Amino acid sequence: MEFLKRILGLSSTGKISTGIREALQSQYKLTTEEVDQLKTAEKPGSYALRPVRLVRVYKPTAMGGDSDNANYDELEGSKAVWFQGKIEKKGQIFLKDIRPVDPMKAFRAANKKSAGKK
Repeated sequence: MEFLKRILGLSSTGKISTGIREALQSQYKLTTEEVDQLKTAEKPGSYALRPVRLVRVYKPTAMGGDSDNANYDELEGSKAVWFQGKIEKKGQIFLKDIRPVDPMKAFRAANKKSAGKK
């Protein structure tokens, strides 16, 4: 069914591919356990007049209801989305980290930086 969705240009949802898994672990230092909790939603799109697959990597447990089958457009603005980006035709993967920021963690990091400047 996923293959048919791709051919017809529809949004598809599924497990993390090997390429995305490697990108998340090397670029963003996610553990295997963290990556295993994530799913992807993809749809065809374009970037600079080139055909690409638009991808959103999300954590299903952060959503209510039937979260394993969320499509790309349903995830727009959702805090469950951790990364989004594109997959080029030749397989290059470009992801941007959009994980929700823990306010206390950000506050501590900002105070730690400013404390060292005194």
